[in-house]
Amino acid sequence: MLKYGVSLTEEQNLIYETAKQFGQDRLKPNAEKWDVEKTFPEEVLAQLGELGLMGICVPMDHGGAEADTLSYVLALQALAESCASTSVTVAVCNLAANVLNQFGNASQKERWLDPLVQGRLGAGSFCLSEPHCGSDAAALKTTAT
Repeated sequence: MLKYGVSLTEEQNLIYETAKQFGQDRLKPNAEKWDVEKTFPEEVLAQLGELGLMGICVPMDHGGAEADTLSYVLALQALAESCASTSVTVAVCNLAANVLNQFGNASQKERWLDPLVQGRLGAGSFCLSEPHCGSDAAALKTTAT
């Protein structure tokens, strides 16, 4: 498949088509209702986790798809076509999962990464705002120990 002038691999196509089909089947029929009601069923996160979409670039031994960045972007686009807010949720979960995968120790990965990628932990998040700098990541001063 040629998309955006790029020839996609079989794996990239599969991830895109999987996310697109999930979006059409599970997200699109409910997206407006969820937005109006300001709700999001957590079982959808578990379903996304089962598909490997909560940790697209995370190794398979932690429940991810062990795919590349283009696959990640394609999946987000496919989900956004049906529900933009779910696509953002998946993006943030993937960001948190990638940080845990890259910098977490074995105990942290077992406790936090695996359940996050499986969609059993709820939505992942990160902090990117402080009173003195807003969302200028380079100016953040908070550290964790």
